[in-house]
Amino acid sequence: MASRWSKRRKCRSMLKVTESEILQKFEETFNNTNMQGKTDTASEHVECPREVVDPIVSTSSHAVVEELPVIEELPVIGNYEPSSEFSETHESIDTTHIDSDDTETPTTEFLMTGLRFWASTFSVSLVALTALLSILRVFHPELPKDAGTVLRTQGQIITKKMEGGEYYHFGLTNGLMSRLKSLTLPAILNTLKLQFNIDGLPLFRSSRLQFWPILAMVDVDYTRSPFLVGLFCGLSKPKSASEFLGPFIEDLKAILEKGLIYNGQQLMAKVCSFICDAPARAFIKNTKGHNGYSGCDKCIQVGEWQGKMTFPDVNVELRADADFSLHDR
Repeated sequence: MASRWSKRRKCRSMLKVTESEILQKFEETFNNTNMQGKTDTASEHVECPREVVDPIVSTSSHAVVEELPVIEELPVIGNYEPSSEFSETHESIDTTHIDSDDTETPTTEFLMTGLRFWASTFSVSLVALTALLSILRVFHPELPKDAGTVLRTQGQIITKKMEGGEYYHFGLTNGLMSRLKSLTLPAILNTLKLQFNIDGLPLFRSSRLQFWPILAMVDVDYTRSPFLVGLFCGLSKPKSASEFLGPFIEDLKAILEKGLIYNGQQLMAKVCSFICDAPARAFIKNTKGHNGYSGCDKCIQVGEWQGKMTFPDVNVELRADADFSLHDR
């Protein structure tokens, strides 16, 4: 069975062959179109009638005038109209570096800025952007070959070493400020309700490498898309919940106590809920798992094994906050 690196080399070689075939066909089509256009332009001449010829302009009895090519309007593909977000960002691109003598030919920097915004807006993959660059380099050889150069992908990130893996903290305050900039907040809003999610995410089938992200979402976010607060990567879940959640808890405490100032307005924060499955909930609460004999975090009864863990009693003593904090039961 071929290894992952063998499959990767095979895929890279197949991609290069495909790119070269596409580029070759594109060059052939482009050259044929240019040759045909030159031939048609050179052969198309119209003889003007004698009564139309202006004697002041031409004293000959016949005048041969080259017919100007008709510029047809470009076809409209579907009913696509650029969104307001795209238009605003596109208009905000600095065009002062474009040559004044030839404003129709943007410089390399302006072209790369447009490609970078296009790729990030429409979530274009790195493979597709690299293939596009190989075609554009026929006309703009100064463009880079790799998509990472255009996107200016950060090559090195300083992470925090933890037991069992590495952790990077994006920051709760930074995420909230970035998300609020893209939202239209109600005028009477003074408290932000926050929701959090923590769970494991496997990356590969052939490896135990996995992500444990800390996600957050604001209740006024109509897109319902969370943002990253922290990210752990390792061969298993974090060994210590306190070490894993430490930076996140510090940020959350500061926001709950002081709030944050946005557009000159003081906004307080409130934790609405933690949305986790049973294993992740037991991990962050530092309690027994849901399949343990004392796995119920609502009551103190000991479960019974009947092919699976069951908790048959319904009238039992509930856990108290003090007992839960002291891990007495």
